[in-house]
Amino acid sequence: MSHPNDRETKIYVAGLPWITRTEGLISYFERFGEIVYAKVVCDGATQRSKGFGFVTFREVESATRACENPNHTIDGRTVNCKLAYLGARVHNYQPNQYGMASNTCTYRSQQALFISWGELLSWLRASSVSAPSILRKVAAQTTVYHIWKQRNNVVHNQIIIPTANVFKLINREIKNIITARQPRRKFRHLMQLWIS
Repeated sequence: MSHPNDRETKIYVAGLPWITRTEGLISYFERFGEIVYAKVVCDGATQRSKGFGFVTFREVESATRACENPNHTIDGRTVNCKLAYLGARVHNYQPNQYGMASNTCTYRSQQALFISWGELLSWLRASSVSAPSILRKVAAQTTVYHIWKQRNNVVHNQIIIPTANVFKLINREIKNIITARQPRRKFRHLMQLWIS
C-alpha cells in the first residue's frame, strides 16, 4: 500500500469529521493530482473514523500543492494537512505528568525564570513580595487554561504544542489580563512584578 519512496508524496490529514470516509478524502484531494493511495484511519472495533487519514500522490508536486495551504474544508470542517513525515515529528514530544510536552525550555521576558513545568508550579505555590497572591492566582488560572487547551489539542487533534510555545502563550495572556485590569488598585503594579 505505502511505497518506500513516498516521503515527499504522502500527506497526513488531521481533524477530519467523523462522517468523512476514504472516498470523500479522495474526491477532495484529487483536485491536486493523481492519488495512488488514500485511507481514513478507523477504529478496528467500531469502524468509526479516528479523525485523521493519509493521502499518497503519484507526483511530489501534487503533494506540495496540497500542502501549500495547510487548512482545507472537508465535509464542512476545517482540516489540517502536511507531509506525513513532518507530521510524525510533532508526536515526538511525550506528555509528562502534567499532560504537557516534557522537553524543558526557558521563557519569560528573556530571563530563565521558568525552566520546566515543575519550576512554574513551584513559583505558583510560593508566597513572596515579588509574587503576590493576586499575580499567582492570575498565573495559575492562565496555566490551568493552557494545560486544558493542550490536553484538548492532544486528544482531539493529535497535536502537541512544544513547551516553549505554551509558555509564550501563558506569558502573553497574563500580560493581557494585567493590562486590561490595570486601572484597578490590585493590578496597578503587577506588570512590573511580572516582567521583572
